[in-house]
Amino acid sequence: FGSIFKNLFGDYIKYYNFKSLRKNDKIYLKYGLFTKSEYSIPVDRINAININQTILSRIFNKYKVDISVVGVGNDEDEVSQIILFESKDMLVERFNLLLPEFNLKIDFNFEKQSKKTLLISLIKSLIIMGIVDLIVFVIYELNLFTNMQVILIGNLVVFLLVFYIMKYKTAGIFLDDDFVSIVSGKFSKSINIIKYKKIQYIKILQGPISKTLGLQHGTIHILAGLLDNDRKIDYYNESIFDKLSEKI
Repeated sequence: FGSIFKNLFGDYIKYYNFKSLRKNDKIYLKYGLFTKSEYSIPVDRINAININQTILSRIFNKYKVDISVVGVGNDEDEVSQIILFESKDMLVERFNLLLPEFNLKIDFNFEKQSKKTLLISLIKSLIIMGIVDLIVFVIYELNLFTNMQVILIGNLVVFLLVFYIMKYKTAGIFLDDDFVSIVSGKFSKSINIIKYKKIQYIKILQGPISKTLGLQHGTIHILAGLLDNDRKIDYYNESIFDKLSEKI
């Protein structure tokens, strides 16, 4: 019962009367119903901005924002959110009051992935489907599966294709003079904004197939919590990674 109550009302109680305020070079956070929590975060310690949308918030066009700061948000009782669910216009207005240094615009001119990326996704899908088909064939021949179970597995394969298509349609990247913005997700969506001076290093990868297609992918490493210090960059043209490397 306790876990059900926490899932239904935990966030409401935790973030009750949530307030965020910018004063000089610090952001002040205050929230909580039974347990009051207050934080002051120096702006120069913020290493990344993360704008997130769940499936439902994408439907209702709502956004929330959290920050990546070493030592904040690592524990269950800590919060790294600075803006709870807001509409696009309200998000931009409130964000630019808190962090005008980033001059946030949701509608960045994101560069989309090359359609050649879909070829890599298709190859991955075919490999996975081939393995699944082999397993299903063997198990079906042993009469361990019913026809309905085989149909369900077929539906999973369709879901896999939809998964890669949604990933392709969501992805994007934008290189500004001072920061890089990376869009990722499938059914949910995240926009990660990172200032170049906060990037520790970038790892660029290229396999035989992606090399033939002129594509690369990689990982940006920043100073943040143990589970929050990497930002994945999906497959993009090599020129994108050349420009990114020059700006770091």
